[in-house]
Amino acid sequence: MTNLIHKPKVEVPKWQTNLFHVSLVLLVIAVLGYFIFMIFEKSSNSQRDKASEELVALEVEEDPQLVEEVLKYENKINNFKILLNEHQGVLVFLETLDNLESPNTKFIDFSLDVPSKTVNLSGITSNVQELLKQQNMFNNEELIEEFKLTDWSINNEGRLDFKYNLTIKEKAFDL
Repeated sequence: MTNLIHKPKVEVPKWQTNLFHVSLVLLVIAVLGYFIFMIFEKSSNSQRDKASEELVALEVEEDPQLVEEVLKYENKINNFKILLNEHQGVLVFLETLDNLESPNTKFIDFSLDVPSKTVNLSGITSNVQELLKQQNMFNNEELIEEFKLTDWSINNEGRLDFKYNLTIKEKAFDL
């Protein structure tokens, strides 16, 4: 008879066992994910093919008048894009001017002369205090070099009409 020697069982550290189980779970998730994505890919390919077939079935002849009209609008858009790109600095200043409007004051009309860096601005406000607030906002704006109240009057509704002449600093038109 052979003697069986009982050897003590080697214990595997707990962290190795846990790592093995986590790795096994990740492997199962990866394999399942692969098959799920394969199913989704087939489904999306069939939907794409179906949409392509529907598009071919719905294809309509080009209307020359419609094509001409679209090209005309495209040309206008491109021209407007060029104009906007050339005047980007002015647009930034106009946005600043819009932000300078005090809450109870409305700018009604303005004239901007870029070469002389002047703005003639007219508006309406509720009272003299609001007009003074507007002047304070102009005074605190770093892009305005100088401003003058050229005219003001009380209209039929009891509100103040005013006109300002603003001189703008050169950096107002820089981007």
